[in-house]
Amino acid sequence: MKLSKIMNESDYDKACARLDELLDKEDNMSTVERIELELLANLIVEYEKVAYPIGLPSEKAKIKFRKEQMEELDDSR
Repeated sequence: MKLSKIMNESDYDKACARLDELLDKEDNMSTVERIELELLANLIVEYEKVAYPIGLPSEKAKIKFRKEQMEELDDSR
């Protein structure tokens, strides 16, 4: 696969499919395939940062999460 910046969903789908192919090989990968896997993973991560950004949680969500943590801590005692 020719590696280049992922520009759209079609490129993203192809890159993910190729990544799956490489991951299925596990220990049977050549050195070139291992390098391809690493580069492909980096390209996918960069695309996902732009295409699927994860914003910071709201103050309400932070408080709710912390409250749940504290309740779990109390339940475990």
